[in-house]
Amino acid sequence: MSKLRIAVIGSGGMGQRHAQLIAGRDDAELVAVASRNEASGRTVAQARGVPYLNDWRDANTRDDIDGVIVATHNDSHGEIILDALEHGKHVLTEYPLARTIEEGERAVAIAKSTGKTLRITHGETISGTHAALKRIAAESGGLLLASFS
Repeated sequence: MSKLRIAVIGSGGMGQRHAQLIAGRDDAELVAVASRNEASGRTVAQARGVPYLNDWRDANTRDDIDGVIVATHNDSHGEIILDALEHGKHVLTEYPLARTIEEGERAVAIAKSTGKTLRITHGETISGTHAALKRIAAESGGLLLASFS
């Protein structure tokens, strides 16, 4: 089995953690780190022995990258994810998927039509606050749609 070649986009705490986790896997390898913060981006890339990309678009257009992990500020997720999917990349992203419902629906549609993986994760799934919110939401009835602007 060949390794899944991954670029991490974002070099804050979550980006650093994802880069660290990939390094310990047999089925994936970190190929690059992209970040708008050059200082932290270069630090993460150098610590992992991979190139630093100062523009996330470069990660999405490189042929030696199969997928990206998006760990940037929330306001940029949708744009990066859509571009990655349009360039045939698999995507793992920290929440939120997008800033608008339309952007999120477009990302899901592209992933479905191309057969690419689109996975959204949330680091708070086991916190007490998150558990309480889930309980309250369940007691309130079915949540159909939420949009935070």
